[in-house]
Amino acid sequence: MSRPQPVRGTPGSRVQVVLGRSGKEYVLLLDASDGSKSWQISDWTHDTKKRYGAGLSKIPRQVLNCEKKGRRVKSVALGPDGEWYIHGAKSDGTGSHKWWGGVAGGREGFFF
Repeated sequence: MSRPQPVRGTPGSRVQVVLGRSGKEYVLLLDASDGSKSWQISDWTHDTKKRYGAGLSKIPRQVLNCEKKGRRVKSVALGPDGEWYIHGAKSDGTGSHKWWGGVAGGREGFFF
């Protein structure tokens, strides 16, 4: 049996809450650890599709995409007029990707 690993980070550094313009939209990210493994817990406003795109919102889709590919969301931002940005990377720093949408001219995309 391996020894427990220390929980990394300062108090509060493992919690990210990003609020949208009205304060009703949010993305919540919690970096959790039980001393032997670490993981990320995420939640978001479930009506983000009204403000951030039709159909399945791209914000939850990108957060879930990060989880499926073993990435953690490192940063997220919500703009006042439907703009959004997400950066995800694996715990070891590899697999870094960034996604955004809702910007002027309808430009959406991702880059490494």
